[in-house]
Amino acid sequence: MLQLNFGKKGFTLVELLITLAIISVMAVAALPLTKIAVKRSKEIELRRNLRTIREAVDVFKKLADEKKFEIESNTEGYPPDLEILVK
Repeated sequence: MLQLNFGKKGFTLVELLITLAIISVMAVAALPLTKIAVKRSKEIELRRNLRTIREAVDVFKKLADEKKFEIESNTEGYPPDLEILVK
């Protein structure tokens, strides 16, 4: 039996395909994790913004209770809309 050994080094096609398959599976598994991370960061930003709005409403209510500016009688001191709150 004759064996030819050319001393070539490298990967066979099967090894490359298996490696590519493993990397593909890992990439597909990582996609949901990135979506969750993006969603969490948006939720954190939303909570921060809501906290800021809540603090602004509280300050508005406090100033209205102290009669620092005129308010409508049916609002109980809370801003009727965001435009009033911003002003």
